[in-house]
Amino acid sequence: MPEMVEDEAEAQKLRKVLHEKIDRLPASTLPAAERFLLQVETEQLRRELDCAFDQDHVQSKLSPQKVSHAIALHRARHPYRG
Repeated sequence: MPEMVEDEAEAQKLRKVLHEKIDRLPASTLPAAERFLLQVETEQLRRELDCAFDQDHVQSKLSPQKVSHAIALHRARHPYRG
């Protein structure tokens, strides 16, 4: 689990340091930095979805029928083009 910043003043200080580091990056490394930040965002969203899924499961909001329906709906909206 990543280290969490709990103090707002500490978070602001860290943001400033990160912005300064990004500003000093050579242009050639910016795409890699962006990919890394996208990975961080993806992981954050994955954790949020995982938590929401667990809550729905505990509350019996997920039935096999609802899951099958959601999968079918997703596949209809996003057909595989491989």
